[in-house]
Amino acid sequence: QGAIHDIGLLCGSSPDVPVSPSSKKKLYKIYRYLNLTHVLCLKSFSASLRDMKFETDYVHKLGLLTEDEAILVSSMENKARDGMLTLLAHTMGELLNETRMADTSSQRMVLNQKICDLR
Repeated sequence: QGAIHDIGLLCGSSPDVPVSPSSKKKLYKIYRYLNLTHVLCLKSFSASLRDMKFETDYVHKLGLLTEDEAILVSSMENKARDGMLTLLAHTMGELLNETRMADTSSQRMVLNQKICDLR
């Protein structure tokens, strides 16, 4: 949970102010991916989470995936969490590329380490 919180804080503080519509979309995607990653980490400990299906529950009940994302993640089977971390890292990189932090390698290094901590 700590790494998820750290990633949220680092990403949320990255965009320029005022936050552009493009950055807002990326931040919302990061928010969804972080929440889904948390769910996937807890899935093996919770019967109610264990029975959830990507194509239905994660899209319609929880709103954490789009239908296209659900198809992609469900195809990863037992590597869904690793796949989500890859999607998360990619979206974080896109966010940083369009912000004042684009040239800050130290922030990228910290975010990448936090992603590794989620494994």
